[in-house]
Amino acid sequence: EIWEGHNVADYIDPAIMKKLEELEKEEELRTAAGEYDSDSESEDEEMMEIRQLAKQIREKKKLKILQSKEKNKQGPRMPRTAKKVQRADLENEMRSLGVDMDDKNNAHYAVQARRSRSVTRKRKREESVPPSSTARSRSCSRTPRDVSGLRDVKMVKKAKTMMKKAQKKMNRLGKKGEADRHVFDMKPKHLLSGKRKAGKKDRR
Repeated sequence: EIWEGHNVADYIDPAIMKKLEELEKEEELRTAAGEYDSDSESEDEEMMEIRQLAKQIREKKKLKILQSKEKNKQGPRMPRTAKKVQRADLENEMRSLGVDMDDKNNAHYAVQARRSRSVTRKRKREESVPPSSTARSRSCSRTPRDVSGLRDVKMVKKAKTMMKKAQKKMNRLGKKGEADRHVFDMKPKHLLSGKRKAGKKDRR
């Protein structure tokens, strides 16, 4: 059966219920055996906080999945990198999960955001002067096309030598450039076709 361009049979496992029952039985046996009982003394307070936070994140993720299912919308699947997340929204969400956001300026996401953009000093503009182009650091400037893909200065020199060598034949033949493909007609048809009588061999 095809539904919204998807084959339903691709998403259904005939033995899914049987596998689920087996997994549940295995989980019950492990719980009864005390396999998941961790020693409370071995875990410090920080580890307990991490476990609690991970549990809250899992619950929040499940809640978001349920909310998405309730909307019943089939939008395009966007990758995480393409979605723009506002910093304030991220901080509020982390606070709701119980994460301490006091030292948020030294957090990983804040450091990465500062590193990704080069901060340039703003110049004072006069009212009559039109805005000039913004300064760009050397790391962000575009590489010239004649040296892009070349490793070092030695390779650049070699490329220029090869280019001059390839140009020699063209210069010798008096070509205008690479696009000069003109083939001269040494015997033009309109001058050399037809019957020529005595005394008139210079033209038709």
